[in-house]
Amino acid sequence: MKRLCLAASFFALFVFSACKKKESAPAPTAASKTPAPSTATAVPTDAMGVVTAYTEHGAAERYDQIDALLTDDFEMSMADAPKMIVRGRAALREHMKRNRSMLGDMRWSVKRVFELGDEWAAQVVARGVHSKTVGGIAPTGKTVGMEAIWFITPVNGKIKRLVAYPNRAAFMKQLGLLKGTAPYPVPETPGKAELVKGPATPANVELVRRFYDAISRGDFAAADAMTAPGMRVVDHGEGLKVPWSEYRKLSEQHRLAFPDTKITVEKLVSVGDFVVARSLVEGTNTGSMEEVMSMKPTGKKVVFHLAELVRFEGGKLASLESYSDQMSILAQLGLMPVPPRPAK
Repeated sequence: MKRLCLAASFFALFVFSACKKKESAPAPTAASKTPAPSTATAVPTDAMGVVTAYTEHGAAERYDQIDALLTDDFEMSMADAPKMIVRGRAALREHMKRNRSMLGDMRWSVKRVFELGDEWAAQVVARGVHSKTVGGIAPTGKTVGMEAIWFITPVNGKIKRLVAYPNRAAFMKQLGLLKGTAPYPVPETPGKAELVKGPATPANVELVRRFYDAISRGDFAAADAMTAPGMRVVDHGEGLKVPWSEYRKLSEQHRLAFPDTKITVEKLVSVGDFVVARSLVEGTNTGSMEEVMSMKPTGKKVVFHLAELVRFEGGKLASLESYSDQMSILAQLGLMPVPPRPAK
């Protein structure tokens, strides 16, 4: 258990940490702020340009160029660890350097960027080799990685706020530290990033709302009627890529384990063929989890944030990509030590 605690602390720190001893860094003062550099090179202000530059400069440790992409009051957090906040350019630089010292060749690559009006969203993939002793874990030489989604609030083409939806348990699963859970595949590095923009389709938003309502009620037959033939689901929290028919069975099992499951939609935005959805999921584990996690009921309540990308074809759901933080869920079930339940 001590080894698991060390590992959990490390991976929580690696994916997102502002400082070594405190949950959040203090707001930067006039003395501590790192000023935005004046550079002769053009700084991108469009969604794709900014997100791509942010990841590429991070991989190359070009911190001055990253500074130029941020507002003076920049902050970064995780959806299910809202108290772990990086504030300001200087804090972000230290955060990136610390991550680099843990897994030196880890880098983020951009898969897809969405223009959502007053926001941007980015699907990103992290990959690297576990080549250093970190969190009490000796080097394994294994490639680790995960896919996440970022929601970015831009101001005048600069990043003011970044909220990440990672799965912090992914690395631990890949290193074999979470026994009794399904393995988590290492995602492939994406090719050329895709930009998604275009007009909204209100009917798609309404259908996603109805789909969530049906799932929340446990009415899977109603949900079936909204899906296109051959619909696929990629669950980045669970590390699954399956047809809807198989995912539906897993969802029914989770429903039995958490019979009072409730999905509260927080935001739905239509763009092109997609609807980008964010919601809050809560439920109490009063039913058996032996089918999904080989566990008996814990009686504990779980609350977590969920981000999903729903693609449409012919007016129906054709694919769904889901992002959640399994480390937060496992912690709330009493299975590992991580930050507390997210605020509603």
